[in-house]
Amino acid sequence: TMTKGKDGSLNIMLASTNIMDVDVKLNFEKALDNVTFYRHVYDANDVLCTANGEFIQPDLKLTNVTDSLTDTIKPYSVVVYTTEKFCK
Repeated sequence: TMTKGKDGSLNIMLASTNIMDVDVKLNFEKALDNVTFYRHVYDANDVLCTANGEFIQPDLKLTNVTDSLTDTIKPYSVVVYTTEKFCK
């Protein structure tokens, strides 16, 4: 499910409970206007918990997205795609 934030940002969250990588393709009902999505990935093997509770920085920028989004999701990870450009 894609949600739209109060600021107009588009947001998608996927969670994988698979033991292997999963190829995904998200097809949108309505075409998007060449938007840019930033991918944020939580992978327990790569992200260290800190007392500061820092945000996970985007690791991928997907540009010119119109009718679909294709990606590979790591095992046991949570992925957020958002059009909101994150600023530290």
